[in-house]
Amino acid sequence: WIEIVGGVLLIVGAVANLTTGGDVLQRLFFWSHEIRSFSDDPEFAITAMYDRFGRTLTPGSRFSYRFGVPLSARGVTDLADTERVWAVMWDEYGNYYLQYPPVSIRGRHWNAVSLHPLKGIIEIVFVKVDQAGDASLTQQAGVSQPSGDWRLAALPPNSEVVAYVELR
Repeated sequence: WIEIVGGVLLIVGAVANLTTGGDVLQRLFFWSHEIRSFSDDPEFAITAMYDRFGRTLTPGSRFSYRFGVPLSARGVTDLADTERVWAVMWDEYGNYYLQYPPVSIRGRHWNAVSLHPLKGIIEIVFVKVDQAGDASLTQQAGVSQPSGDWRLAALPPNSEVVAYVELR
């Protein structure tokens, strides 16, 4: 992959993979986004998002997402540690993409560590699910999918959107 770190251009990867379509090609793809807004429900509040360099992302922040290098988010919540919340990406065509692992909730704080806003994603949605919804999403996440493409036809029944990040 190609990256600028501290003013230095880094080029990493095998040239052979560039011609054979290997993993290096996927690492070259970037998608540019801007954070338009965070939802503001105190029951599940987003307090911070971070890019691959650890920079804080806030509404108005622009960032480039590189395939395979996730964003992270965290916040505070009134939900119990036993509640289950999953992050899903929602694209411009109405498709949902499951993010794994599910959101971790511990002592009124939550953390999401593997957010992948690929091309066409317009929202990162945090969804509270019941036991059946959690079992369904856990089963789907356990199914081996190429390149982590866990497309959902719809959100599970009885699920509730508790927070979102709107992207442009």
